[in-house]
Amino acid sequence: MYAIGDNTYGELGLSSTMNAETFTKIDLNINNPIRKVTTGARHSMILLSNGDLFAFGDNSEGQCTGNNTRYVNPIKIELDAREKIVDIFSGYNHNIILLSNNTYIYNFR
Repeated sequence: MYAIGDNTYGELGLSSTMNAETFTKIDLNINNPIRKVTTGARHSMILLSNGDLFAFGDNSEGQCTGNNTRYVNPIKIELDAREKIVDIFSGYNHNIILLSNNTYIYNFR
């Protein structure tokens, strides 16, 4: 996966907050295919085919983990859900996660 553009909050997942003026490879260190990528205003999320979820970027509103920390590298989100994540949706400062039993989880706080 490659990213380009403003990276002020680490939303490109490039291990820094330097802007990317050319397409730059994101080092994900994952072994499963990517199912979906979503982006908010200053954060990004990746859902893998096995249901694992990663987030990076601004987290001032808890949009990555519920903690008030900025993530420049993709971090795995550990949810307290027994069901598999089947879809993700991101908005300006929020996310919605669809589980296999058709329930939703909103932000991670």
